[in-house]
Amino acid sequence: MLIAPLIFWILINIGVAIYLKGAAFFIIPVFLGLLSLWILIRKDRPNLILLTIIGSIAIFIFAPLVQFFPVGLGLKMLVGSCLFTALLFGILLPVIGFYKLKKVLAMLFVIVASLFFIKAHLSSNFSPNRQKPNSLVYYHDADNNKNYWATYDQELDDWTKEYLGDSPEPASSYISYASGSKYAKGYKFANVAPNKNIPIFKTVLHKDTVINQYKEVSFTIFPQRAVNQISLYTADEANFKSLSFNGQFFPLNNNLTNAAQKIKSKELVRYYVSDKDSLVVSYEVSKNQKVSFTVLEYSYDLLNHPQFTINKRADYMMPKPFIVTDAIIVKKELNMEGLITF
Repeated sequence: MLIAPLIFWILINIGVAIYLKGAAFFIIPVFLGLLSLWILIRKDRPNLILLTIIGSIAIFIFAPLVQFFPVGLGLKMLVGSCLFTALLFGILLPVIGFYKLKKVLAMLFVIVASLFFIKAHLSSNFSPNRQKPNSLVYYHDADNNKNYWATYDQELDDWTKEYLGDSPEPASSYISYASGSKYAKGYKFANVAPNKNIPIFKTVLHKDTVINQYKEVSFTIFPQRAVNQISLYTADEANFKSLSFNGQFFPLNNNLTNAAQKIKSKELVRYYVSDKDSLVVSYEVSKNQKVSFTVLEYSYDLLNHPQFTINKRADYMMPKPFIVTDAIIVKKELNMEGLITF
C-alpha cells in the first residue's frame, strides 16, 4: 500500500525540482517513506515505535502547511490542505496500517469532523475578533477628469454601500488599470465620486536623443503630494533595448543578437516612495518607435485626508489585506512628446 503514495510523492518532487526549487524539502518525506518501506520489507514484525518516530518527522514538516495554507493564501487553498493531508496520510501508512478497529476509528473521526463543522457554522458570523475585510479607494482619472469610488469586494456591506450605492456598476465600465493584488483581480464595483482637488504629479524630460539608430529617453516623475506608491505601466506594445528605474535596470531577456524585448500592457515597476522621493525612468528603443506610459500614483490616506469625510468602519470590519485599499489613486497617461524639458 505504501508504493502508490511514494510514486505520487516522487512525481511531485520532480515537478518541484523543475518549477519550485525553493520547496526542495518536499523530498524529505520521500526519504522517510523509503526508509519505512525498507523496514517493512526487512522485518516481519517491524518496530511500530521506530516507524512512528520516522513518520512524526513528516508530520512536523507538513502539518503546519495544512493549517496555514488557507490562512496565508486564502480559502481557495483548502484544496491544497486536503491534498497535503492525503499525501501525509500516505506516508504514515506504515503506522496507520497496523491499527486495529479501523472501522470504529473511521466512524469516530466522522463524528468529530461533524462536530467541528457545526462549531465552524456557529462561529461563522463577524465580530471584533473575527472581522469582515472590505476595501474602498478613490480613483481620479486625470486624463478624462473623472472620479470614482471603487472596491475589490465581491459583495458590498453597509460601509461600502455608503459610497458605491446599493446597485453599483461593474468597475470595468469605468476603470481599466488597477493595482496588482494577491488575488490577481481588478476592482469589482465602481461608482461616480465627487470631484476633489488632488494635485497631479509633474513629469520632467531630461534626455531625448538618437544614437546609432536608437532613441534614448530619460524623465523623472515628481509627486506633488505625499504618496506611498507609484506604478508604471506600458500603455502600448513596446520593444525595449534597455529600461531602468532610479538606476536599477529592468531584467530584459535579450538574446545573443541584443534584440529588444517586447513588453505589452504590463506593470513595469511598483515603486514604494519614501521621503517624498521621485522616480527616474530611462529607456532605449528604436528611433522610430513611439512609447507611452500610464502612471498610477497612490497615497494611503483616504480615511484621514482633509478633503474627505469617510465614516469609520464598524468594529467587526477591517481593511482587506494583500491589496491597496483606503487609498487615493491618480491615473494619468504620459506622452513623451508632451513632457516638459528640464
